[in-house]
Amino acid sequence: MGEPDLNDLLHAAEQLECEAQGIGRLPRIERSLRQLTEASNELWSKVTTTGAQDIQANLLLGSKGVDLPQLSQKLDSLSTRKWFESLEPIPDNDIQNFLKNETENAVLSLIENTHRFTFKQLEQNCQKEMFYSWENEKRKLLNSFMGHSISVVELPVSHEYSTINESQLTQCPMDQYEMAYAQALIEYNTAILCGDMSPNLVEKFAAAVASFHDSKVNDMWDMVKYMSDLSSPALSSQESETFPRSSPLIQAEMIAQARKYLENRYQLFMNNKLSQSLAEVRRGVPGTYSLVTAFLKLQMLSGSISSLGLDDLQVDNLPYWVLVYYLLRCGDLESAISVTKSLGPSMNEMYRVLVDLKDNGGGRVSSKMERWLKNQYKPYVRNSSDPYKRLVYSALGACSIADEHSEVVLTADDYLWLKLVQVRTPPEGVLLRDSHAAISADILSYDVLQSMIIEEYGETYYEASVNPSLYFQMLMLTGQFEAGLEFLVRTPRLRCHGVHMAIALLKSGHLAVTGSSEAPLLSIESHDPPPSRRLNPSRLITLYTNRFETSAPREALHYYFTLRDTAAPGPPHNMFALCVSALALQTRDYVAIFGGLDGEGCVSPGLLHEFGNRESDIRSVVLYTAESSENKGKLLSCSL
Repeated sequence: MGEPDLNDLLHAAEQLECEAQGIGRLPRIERSLRQLTEASNELWSKVTTTGAQDIQANLLLGSKGVDLPQLSQKLDSLSTRKWFESLEPIPDNDIQNFLKNETENAVLSLIENTHRFTFKQLEQNCQKEMFYSWENEKRKLLNSFMGHSISVVELPVSHEYSTINESQLTQCPMDQYEMAYAQALIEYNTAILCGDMSPNLVEKFAAAVASFHDSKVNDMWDMVKYMSDLSSPALSSQESETFPRSSPLIQAEMIAQARKYLENRYQLFMNNKLSQSLAEVRRGVPGTYSLVTAFLKLQMLSGSISSLGLDDLQVDNLPYWVLVYYLLRCGDLESAISVTKSLGPSMNEMYRVLVDLKDNGGGRVSSKMERWLKNQYKPYVRNSSDPYKRLVYSALGACSIADEHSEVVLTADDYLWLKLVQVRTPPEGVLLRDSHAAISADILSYDVLQSMIIEEYGETYYEASVNPSLYFQMLMLTGQFEAGLEFLVRTPRLRCHGVHMAIALLKSGHLAVTGSSEAPLLSIESHDPPPSRRLNPSRLITLYTNRFETSAPREALHYYFTLRDTAAPGPPHNMFALCVSALALQTRDYVAIFGGLDGEGCVSPGLLHEFGNRESDIRSVVLYTAESSENKGKLLSCSL
């Protein structure tokens, strides 16, 4: 054999080295860096796919002799049958087990059906209660939106600190005015329920708050007294769709009452002016004439009335036209006639005009005399330098209604008195839509005057937010009761007065109410003559009683009793019963409201028994409340 090759020697050496290391016949493999990287990445991907937690679990359980993959297979093979699942059928030949299985299946089926029905009923009741609660919240929210005022006044907030321990005081949600009104209403309702003669609720409410000596409130009640003291029978809007004050007869009487109020108020103003004056003025014989003459002398002495431009005609050293105007302004037509007659033949025409005015009841002169006044006014009197003469002719003859007579008419009372004197009924076929049409026709109708006050002037012109009583006066004396009362309700400090004025006018039949108890507080209906409004007494009273109905339920029930003749939109078709039921469900004090059984089994009367002894009436309210309570899922427990 020849000399071995070097490669053979290298191979033999490597084999000997492998045998020495115990590797076997395979030679050692050498890898590059790239191959090592690929191998390590492949190994890492296998480890991460299995999961580090699974590896740790395998290591932990494997050390205890547990095979994790085999354990997982055993768990998956276990039965996952749910509760109340029907049992597996068994062969028919096993009668005992078959009956047992059927019985268990029937019981389980009944339990499952009851469970499903109970949850469905619970869900429906929860939804119904939620909707009912939301409806109540929505109704309260809508009721709180009573309107808005164009003028907003920023009032400074003053911080006051009390030294009294308020925890010792009894909190009462009703102030002194509200408690006085509530007591008067309880007395009124008691008289009605006892069958006595129905008292005048306007007089009763006015007397209840007169002791507080609030001049503004007393003046407002005086206005209500005058405007509700109508000899013509009031047409209740609940009996007919006709607006209750659209009759020309009632409108003429309201104009007369408004003028009477303004004239008496002006006499009171003169008396106060004279009593406050330090000047010595002789009044002479007590009466309107002496009052007017003394007032004129005082005004002329103080320079309030200037003689510049006045007519030379005088009576008792006083300008005649000034004297006649103030006599008419105070409603003393007799003295005006007497003064005019004393001037002799030179004033015969004016004397006949005043006598004609008296013969026609003092409201307006005849058509013949009115034509004469207008014929004299346009070419002659209108150019006179005497403002009082122009004003007397304009008032008596309704001449040039656009003239404001600003030299004499200085206050809202004077302006309203003049316009009320100038009101006329338009001829047939003449339609006056607004003040522009009235000025063109030189005729001021009652509805145009109302529109001027509420729409053309409105709250901004009269600064209603600063002086609310003035704006209320302008609305009330022009026969716009509903708009005036709604304005008072929107004024927080006058709200309770407005509510009780509305109740008094409602009971006297002079309030125009809405046809539906769900209508807004103040609404305009298409069949009413503009600018008429209607008031919703149901919304007004429930809004007012919301604040104290839970703490003073007896007083709240008496307010609800004023709605006994008002129809409700659904059962029980009566707002009184509906409000009582709502109060009972809210307070859940059924025994106090409806009555109950005492310890001896006798029936103890509740608050509702004050409003009648007829068991059928009380039972109907209780039954309706019970039905409503049952529908809401509540329990009603009281004696029927």
